[in-house]
Amino acid sequence: MLELEKDTLIHFKNFGAFNDFYQSLNLYHDWQVQTGTMNERGVHIANKNYGKQLKKLFADRMMFRRALSIAELTSFMDNFFFVSRISKALKEKLSEEQFNGIEIFKEYKILMSKNRRIDYLFKYKKAILAIEFRLSSDFPNTSGLWQKKELELIIYKELLRNYIPEDYTIRVYAFVGMPEYKQKVPIEKHLKYNQENIEYFAQYIQYFLVQDQDNRSKYLQ
Repeated sequence: MLELEKDTLIHFKNFGAFNDFYQSLNLYHDWQVQTGTMNERGVHIANKNYGKQLKKLFADRMMFRRALSIAELTSFMDNFFFVSRISKALKEKLSEEQFNGIEIFKEYKILMSKNRRIDYLFKYKKAILAIEFRLSSDFPNTSGLWQKKELELIIYKELLRNYIPEDYTIRVYAFVGMPEYKQKVPIEKHLKYNQENIEYFAQYIQYFLVQDQDNRSKYLQ
């Protein structure tokens, strides 16, 4: 039996559980993906209640060799925000059964890989989608970030193949977002880009994770 949760920082049985956790962080307002370095942004949230909560969770799991840095904390929050929006897009595209059938694994540590971590795994039936998130101040299609992240994911996929059962499908996806606000002023072209990117990713999940598995299941019946 495949037990990914034991090597995962946080396991959510479905998007409902993920969204409950995100809401439990008790943000005073919805998270904003701001300009600036991860460290600069992290200074402002490290001592917030949700910042302390995530740092404690990271330490209590005792899975990693070092404490959660403020840059990683900021990245966690950005990624929570993007996944929550991806969840909303998927809810409009999938049946209730399909939507509730996707498991989420946050910070999965690959076995025998010197503590390499994957930002997220989405699991649906016998399919796993490995996802890496990255933020770019420049439009990603000109920055080369996609290629870098995709190469990283291909390596992760090969490492997963060492022990994931052969009857599982493994797919990869690099999600590169953009900062949406500069000193609380919205950057409209970045907001538009992110929304289009989220929509595209939701379609990818719909076709290549969910429908692909459902079609395979019908074929095997």
